[in-house]
Amino acid sequence: MEMVSWSSDYSVGIAEINEQHKKLVSILNSLVVSLSEFTQDSNLSRLLKELADYSVYHFQTEEKYMKKFNYPGYEAHFREHEDFKSKIITFIDQYEKKEAVLTVDLLEFIWEWLKNHIAGSDKKYSVFFREHGLS
Repeated sequence: MEMVSWSSDYSVGIAEINEQHKKLVSILNSLVVSLSEFTQDSNLSRLLKELADYSVYHFQTEEKYMKKFNYPGYEAHFREHEDFKSKIITFIDQYEKKEAVLTVDLLEFIWEWLKNHIAGSDKKYSVFFREHGLS
């Protein structure tokens, strides 16, 4: 898998959230580099945990604004976040128990999920948040 790039196509027009999305891309790229360099499992494990932790932090930011502005799509968006967190946490648990290995396929899954989530679900709240004064 090649490094992934942030594109303005993924912008939701809200600086704080765009910066968090860029950070997620950066962590994913660190995983891509580490995997391609056959980095020690401890470093891969640390990066996986960083991705999971930062995802939770980011999701909390989005959900905070959804609640604050009474975003009508909150429940569906929240479920998407929970599904992603569950998959990542399950994988990390299996990885640490040596029941799973980190592969390019997993990193591609994460990138595809992020791209689709940002370009789809996150774009849906973009106008709504900006109408409520967030930029």
